[in-house]
Amino acid sequence: MSVSGADVHVGQDGWMFLVGGANDVIRYYTEPNYFDNERQRLWLALLQERNRRAAALGARYCHVIAPEKISVYPEHFGGRLPFFEAAPSFSLPALEATSRGARTLVDVIGALAGAKAHRSPLYFRTDTHWTPEAVDAVAAATCAQLGTPYGDNFAMRPRGEASLVLDLGGKFVPPVSETWHIRRPSGRLVRTSANRLVTFKETHQLEHEGGLHVGSAVSFLNNSPVVDARLVVFGDSFSEYRDHLLFGALAENFRESHFVWSSQLDWAYIAALKPDFVISELAERFMNIVPSTDIVLESFVEERLNAFKASNARSFETK
Repeated sequence: MSVSGADVHVGQDGWMFLVGGANDVIRYYTEPNYFDNERQRLWLALLQERNRRAAALGARYCHVIAPEKISVYPEHFGGRLPFFEAAPSFSLPALEATSRGARTLVDVIGALAGAKAHRSPLYFRTDTHWTPEAVDAVAAATCAQLGTPYGDNFAMRPRGEASLVLDLGGKFVPPVSETWHIRRPSGRLVRTSANRLVTFKETHQLEHEGGLHVGSAVSFLNNSPVVDARLVVFGDSFSEYRDHLLFGALAENFRESHFVWSSQLDWAYIAALKPDFVISELAERFMNIVPSTDIVLESFVEERLNAFKASNARSFETK
């Protein structure tokens, strides 16, 4: 077995960790100033501004950092991590705790540390993403941050499983598979809308096309919510526009839930929805880049679809 490139570190007992990639993940833990004071300051200012804008619209806001697996399972890494607590999951909450501004960050590290005590794996060994047990813990912590009850035990729903090649296992030759599990939907959720990007992916069986993730938007209605409120989530693959990760767990809790796959927020979109709660979520690996602009969802989707069709002209009409 060999790995393609140097993006993956194999630690103890077959645990795989993302260390490379475009964001050089390992540098968070091995260089003292990779996530430096200026980036921390810019992130804190951005979160405070988002909080102010959400409050002006009558909504409560919070941000979820989805930690790298290294941040949660350093004991399985099997290598030196001299600046472990310089990573965003630790350093940004520490900075916010000393600031005079509002608390916007969900205590994800604390929630996952509590879940670890139950000895259920919180990440798949050959993937960068959460198990349902981790999703449940983070969803509960997010609701606590927002001051709302969390009544759905996501991790206890009926289990479905399959042997799959996941995102880290797929970087090896031959690929390494793992038994992946999911929690089946409760039946309370009905998808009420999906934007052109989502319907295009579904029509052409392109749900796993990485270039078509950002801009995906859906909404769900819950016929038996715990909280009679409207939620909008801007997130990434730890949230997902489908219903098996963080967005799905939260949607099980609220009457109406909307998701946009984006690290940037569309404030006109938010204002039109008039939500009670606004959540942003971003994988820790991406936090070395501070979003400097907001997204205009409709025009972004139009550009993304046109670009994809143009680059695949043999398969799709370009009109």
